[in-house]
Amino acid sequence: MTHSDYINAVGRANYYSHMYYVASAPVISDADFDALVAQIEQFEQQHPEDILPDSPTQQVGSDLNGNGRIAHRTPMLSCQKAQDIQKVASWITKTNQRMNALTGDNHTGGYKLVAMWKYDGISCSLVYQDGQLISAATRGDGRVGQDITAHALCIPSIPQQLCETGATYSLAGRIEVRGEIVCSKRNLHLLSTRYTDCRTAASALCNQSVPDAIDLAMLDFIPWDAYIDDAISSQIQFSCTPLGYPWHKFDFLHRLCFIHRPEVWTAHTLDDVQQLLEKREAERAAFDFPVDGIVLRIMHDDYFRALGATAHHPHGSIAFKFAPAKAITTCRRIEVTVGKSGKRTPVAYFDSVTLLDREVHSASLYSEKTANDLGIYPGATIEVGLSNDITPKVYRVIASAGAPVSSVGDGSAVAPSQPLSAGVGDNVTENNPLSSASDEAPADCPVCGDTIATDDEEEEAWLAPSLFSDEAPAPAAPAASDEESAPTTALGGSPTEDPATPHHSTTAAVLATVACAAVLCCFGAVVLGAAVFCLPLIAGTLRV
Repeated sequence: MTHSDYINAVGRANYYSHMYYVASAPVISDADFDALVAQIEQFEQQHPEDILPDSPTQQVGSDLNGNGRIAHRTPMLSCQKAQDIQKVASWITKTNQRMNALTGDNHTGGYKLVAMWKYDGISCSLVYQDGQLISAATRGDGRVGQDITAHALCIPSIPQQLCETGATYSLAGRIEVRGEIVCSKRNLHLLSTRYTDCRTAASALCNQSVPDAIDLAMLDFIPWDAYIDDAISSQIQFSCTPLGYPWHKFDFLHRLCFIHRPEVWTAHTLDDVQQLLEKREAERAAFDFPVDGIVLRIMHDDYFRALGATAHHPHGSIAFKFAPAKAITTCRRIEVTVGKSGKRTPVAYFDSVTLLDREVHSASLYSEKTANDLGIYPGATIEVGLSNDITPKVYRVIASAGAPVSSVGDGSAVAPSQPLSAGVGDNVTENNPLSSASDEAPADCPVCGDTIATDDEEEEAWLAPSLFSDEAPAPAAPAASDEESAPTTALGGSPTEDPATPHHSTTAAVLATVACAAVLCCFGAVVLGAAVFCLPLIAGTLRV
């Protein structure tokens, strides 16, 4: 990497960081971003005199936007990353050397490693004064965070008042609890469909200028550290257990009404660490909260603080990132389904791959625009994965598989270089797949015959406004001969329209409904009037 390449890489990394933290719209995968930062870090190690102050290795990825700001009393730094066990081993060796230099080989059992899940959400700092929640802020740039106090008040797992039944100590003082705001996998489908993964949902909801109390109630807060005033911790040292160890802090917070207590594991050697990482990575798919790695840190706070920190991360911890749940496969066909609302959604079908013990063979492309932006087509080599370990997703098109012609739908041919657009078949009904092969999107709905509308605001194409009209248009008549027939569609039908085919518009359907309602009202009025006129006569007849 040359110096100009380094400057360009730093600029791209800062842009990607802004899109991830501020816009909540990541444009590259975490693995690709980490690879870019690794290249920047390698150049900086070789040329320390050329390090830029805005390099991602010199600052924390900021999520600050136009909302209020809150300063962190203690810098809320990030964590150095490791994608392989070799970097973890190097960190352990350097940490041993630093600890030996600090303690003269006299460090005790406090210098052991503990491991916790690395949650994939929004880092948050909660500040309590005398037991009352007074502020909540994101990590921000590490020194100043975005004020999300109003959002935190809507999250059920964040207590607004700390209390412990039967406590023998006072909570008069300051307690800062740091943790992660996350969206659980089971709650993701309860939120709006515009959130494609758990991390994006948590980020977008916490970035709202006006908090959405209903959606925020679906989020959770999981603590992973705490800073407690001496006025409080000195009482607990004698009445309970020391708070220098992680599990003692988490027990203390759990007694103060924090619902979630994170799991903590210990490790003594590199072999222990490697076995722990392999075991936890195998369990990540079954874990309810989104996790993308394991955080390793020095066990006791005294040793952790003694090791110091850079402007970006503390020396006493490192995050091991799990390999992304992705695989390379070949797209075999693209089908379009018509849902109950009339929305048509393209779906890519590909050779089955196993991701996190799940067999995956298809993924939604969400909309025609998304599919065309990807440039996906039958026969292409694609990268697929599980977004937040849940939803199958096509991440990118890598290359053509080299096949001159691929099969789509019922076997009609499509050139591999052809982008996705929708074709029209003759017998398409609700939830019946419609293959995609023609050059232009259809102008009419294949079910009701009405003109297909596009909702520009939602960027969702293929909405059929009169999907449930009383009659569906008759199928187009087949061509008389092969020589004179028009080009076939994806399902083999003729795209030629019959001029006599009726098209039931939405306006006609509404007028017909109003007319029927008027007739029924008139009939009811006549019956009611006759009853009122005849009842006295009937009553008089009965008296006679």
